[in-house]
Amino acid sequence: RLGKIYLFFLILTFYAALGSGNNLLYLAYSMLLAAVAAAALLQAANLARLKVEFRFPDQIFAQSDFRVRLEIRNPLPYPRYQLRLSGGNREAFIARIGAGGCAEAVFRQRVERRGKIRLRNFYLESGFPWGIFRRRLSLSAETLVLPQINDAPDMQLVKKSSQAGVLRPVRGVGEELYAIREYNEGDDTRLINWKITARTGKIIVNEYAQPFGGQIALDLRGIGAGPAAERQITSAAAACKFLLDGGVEVRLMTDDAETEFGRGPLHLEKILHILALTGEGNTLRDAAPAPPAPRDDRFENTPRLHRFGYVLAAVSYGGLLLAEEFTWPLFTAGAMLMALGVVLDLRRRWLKTWPSNAFSAAMLAYLIFYAYPHRGLTAANLELAVYILLNRMLSPKGDTECKQILLASFFLFFQVSGTSISPWYLSFALLFFLAAGAWLWESQNAAPAPVRQWVPASAMLILLCLPAAVSVFLATPRVERRRGVLSLGNLPLPAIPYTLDSKIGFTDTVSLGFFGMLRKNSNRALKIEMPSAKNPSGKELYGLRLRGNAFDYFDGQKWFKSPIRFSYRYFGKTYRVEGSKAWLPRDRSRTLFPGFRQDQKLVPLDFTVYPVNSSVLFTLGRPAVLVGNDPGVYFDFTDTVFFTGAYDQARSYRLYAQPDETGFKGHILDYAQLLHYYLQLPKQDKAVEKLAERITARAAGPRQEAEMIADYLRENYEYSLLSQEGDKSLKDFLFDSRTGNCEYFASAAVVLMRMRKIPARLATGFVLADWNPYGRFYDVRQHDAHAWTEAYLPESGWTPFDPTPPGSSQGALIGSYWKKLRQYFTALEVNWYRRVVGYDRNDQNSNWQKLFQSWKNLLKEGLKVLILAAALVALGWAGRRALTLAEQKRRTRGQDAFYLDLLRLLEKRGHAKKTWQTGREFAREVVALNPRLAAVADLTEQYYQCRYRGRPIGEKDERRIKDLLRRLKTDQ
Repeated sequence: RLGKIYLFFLILTFYAALGSGNNLLYLAYSMLLAAVAAAALLQAANLARLKVEFRFPDQIFAQSDFRVRLEIRNPLPYPRYQLRLSGGNREAFIARIGAGGCAEAVFRQRVERRGKIRLRNFYLESGFPWGIFRRRLSLSAETLVLPQINDAPDMQLVKKSSQAGVLRPVRGVGEELYAIREYNEGDDTRLINWKITARTGKIIVNEYAQPFGGQIALDLRGIGAGPAAERQITSAAAACKFLLDGGVEVRLMTDDAETEFGRGPLHLEKILHILALTGEGNTLRDAAPAPPAPRDDRFENTPRLHRFGYVLAAVSYGGLLLAEEFTWPLFTAGAMLMALGVVLDLRRRWLKTWPSNAFSAAMLAYLIFYAYPHRGLTAANLELAVYILLNRMLSPKGDTECKQILLASFFLFFQVSGTSISPWYLSFALLFFLAAGAWLWESQNAAPAPVRQWVPASAMLILLCLPAAVSVFLATPRVERRRGVLSLGNLPLPAIPYTLDSKIGFTDTVSLGFFGMLRKNSNRALKIEMPSAKNPSGKELYGLRLRGNAFDYFDGQKWFKSPIRFSYRYFGKTYRVEGSKAWLPRDRSRTLFPGFRQDQKLVPLDFTVYPVNSSVLFTLGRPAVLVGNDPGVYFDFTDTVFFTGAYDQARSYRLYAQPDETGFKGHILDYAQLLHYYLQLPKQDKAVEKLAERITARAAGPRQEAEMIADYLRENYEYSLLSQEGDKSLKDFLFDSRTGNCEYFASAAVVLMRMRKIPARLATGFVLADWNPYGRFYDVRQHDAHAWTEAYLPESGWTPFDPTPPGSSQGALIGSYWKKLRQYFTALEVNWYRRVVGYDRNDQNSNWQKLFQSWKNLLKEGLKVLILAAALVALGWAGRRALTLAEQKRRTRGQDAFYLDLLRLLEKRGHAKKTWQTGREFAREVVALNPRLAAVADLTEQYYQCRYRGRPIGEKDERRIKDLLRRLKTDQ
């Protein structure tokens, strides 16, 4: 049942992740699926190659109880956990079997029939490690069951053996009881058995047997099969025991086997085996199954499960600290109620029914009539999950409540996963799965497991699951999300809790703290491709600022644009601007910007911009030509370019630009009169003015003043993502906290420069920092958003200055230990938002391409290694072969000299070898002319073996050759 619930939550989490695009739900789903895979592998390994042996007693009698011992051996070098043996109506739990160890369990059994019997009602099962899967193995064993032995044997089967033949015994007066029966008329009243008569209500008499001789034979031949035959076999077994106990020699005769006369226990055992295998007993039959042990869902380890449930509930409740919809009053009140539930449970006292019902009714009314209509689906679902958990914590704890606490904890974890983007989520998720795994582990144990057992096992499981979870997270297909809200009807599922809309957060105003929220948002903003570069490396534009908007008016908290009228010159014509919009005409599919020349060296860039809250046209340097389908564009006096409308959908365009130039100041008439707009200051503050004077005291000109202001802010202030909109003024940033987002640094630089009469403005956009080498484009996310300062210098015009410390984008670790730690956390935070929260289909495709490229390179290198290894093997084989042949030649060199001696000897005797003859032809000719020289053929064959086959001549062959040569010399 736990496995089905787990599977339900797995499917639910995947469905929610797929529908919402929330990567933390994908991460939770990946952990769940990795746990399923780990459970399946561990389940198979836990029962693999276990050896189960049945130990039966020496003798088993039909219709009698006996004990069977099951011995489980673990031959593999790792332990086994949570094994459950069942046999008939009893179960045995084995918590652990060490590597190479064994365990045993004893079961009471009963078999109704004799003969070869197979016991099949034994099972070995395990739910290790978390009860997600439960595998059951059927066990069976064969044994021999002896016939039942009655207390009162039937002596009618007994025959007496003597030298004269076999005689039947007759009833008579004796000392041994022969049988009991009902009273017949004429029986001796002295034979009445009064005890049995009083018990049965019938007159019963005893019959006594006359003494027999020393040998008795039992004849069971031709008894057939069926109940009558079984009764005869049972009676024969009882009679044999009765006679052998009395010292009589007994012989048994059946259709299948027979025995000689014998006495004693060994002879009785032989007879019982023959009786067990007589007739149907010689056929293997299954024992009748015993009634199964009663099973229910009650846990055998409930007290310890309660404590693990407290830990699990506390961990899941602590996740509220990461939820975007979290409020401190809700958290504090809930924590107090959870503590109350623990105290009441430890004291075995619980709340009365009516307060609990009243609280439930009030909470239900609050959710229906207020939370869902007014607070929204996300907040209401979160509060519902908290209420369910608190309700279970305040209830009396039983087996059902144990499971319900687990389910409620997971439901709250599920909601937190859908409402959090915090970098601490990973630690929270690992802690939650560790607590849930410990609870599920304990639920499979019949007794509390020692810490030394489950702690190492849990660590091993985490190490096994983490790589699998990472792989699943990276490989699970992503669906591009259109909006940030999950559309799943009325199901209580989490919505994506973006403080910002799914559109890019560029607007016509900028507030202090605004970029802190943007940098927490990892949605894709745009991508930039370089179509003209043959092999772009990403270094061409890396670190450049992609300009979006610019602002001239600052009220101390927000930046705005001033409505300004101006005139501009466009290809020799002068135009008057009303409403700060300098419209540019469209020439077919392109728009030419002021200052465009045919001889300019321009850089083409392809932009794909995702939906944005503004109509700003992102540029790199000074734009020259725009190619796209938009009906028109315009620019304002801040050198910002706009489309006619906002980006409701993704938009693509090609821009030809000059990255080393900025602005349209050369084409706006009377531009010097507009510079006073860039000297506006909010309410004068003497402290800020004195700070500006102190920073630039040694400056020699506007440029040096601007550089000193930017350097001062970079060196004396810290970058942080923790500032929130409206929480901190510019003065607080300069003199109190000294930490802030990039717009704090840029705003402070603008104000300080204006204090020194330097025209300055705030510019916003993105920093190009993420080059995709496989897709060959810049991947720009919302967390790449940046604000900087542009100062107007007489000699160079508008010049960018970036007063933000480098730790905001490069994660530099400088300064004191605490500063390094904070900067390290900031870098970690940015990477979390970029790599995990913002992971999407493009990242996935890039990873697949990287993996493919890695495998391709690996295969190339592997092929090179294989070729090299094959060459080395071939070279080694050739060298070894050459050495072998050289050794053979060395061994045979000089050993064929005997053949030259043979030729010289034959030549002396008139048999000279002709040049065109082979050795064998010459030998045949010699033997044909003189048969007495037959040894020549043998010597020639020996020469062939030595010379052409490389066969060395051994000592035995050498003695034979010498003997043949000697015989040829002496044989004239």
